[in-house]
Amino acid sequence: MLRSLLIVAVAAGLFGCASRERVVLLPGPDGKVGTVVVEGISGRATLNTAYAAVDLADHKAQARTLSETEVRQRYGRALDALPQRPASFALLFLFDKAELMPESKGTIAAIVGEYSRRPAAEVVVIGHTDQTGPSQYNDGLSHRRAEAARDELIREGIPADRIEMQWRGDRQPLPATARKDARNRRVDVKIR
Repeated sequence: MLRSLLIVAVAAGLFGCASRERVVLLPGPDGKVGTVVVEGISGRATLNTAYAAVDLADHKAQARTLSETEVRQRYGRALDALPQRPASFALLFLFDKAELMPESKGTIAAIVGEYSRRPAAEVVVIGHTDQTGPSQYNDGLSHRRAEAARDELIREGIPADRIEMQWRGDRQPLPATARKDARNRRVDVKIR
């Protein structure tokens, strides 16, 4: 849940008071928030709704809720300076091969497009297999799939030194999938 939320802590300098800080809980891109507990010298506050805030001033924790407009007005420049959230893609592969399924070839263009929109982007490719076959074999197959994805991205213009390659074999299947589920014959691509 922590991945879906963003916390903005505003230091005392923005308020002109040396002993005051504010923490604001922002919703994730899907609108969901988790829970954050802020502890100060004289107490604690639990933030679990969008735009919930706590001011830590003069050893007191004062909780309240701000409006989205108020947060944007006060912290817009800081929010605009935050890095983009990572983008994720899945490339599916043919059974027992390091060859892309035809429907995944269009995803390559989306990956390259996302990469080109980000300054100083990094790409991580992570190879996977289903749980058919021995684990040692699946480790090698997931490695070959990661290499195939990396090589395709390089052919499409992403510099090799911007791509990190990993492989997991059959150790990280998608939740609620069967041993032979084709969705696990994949390479996850993350752009950050």
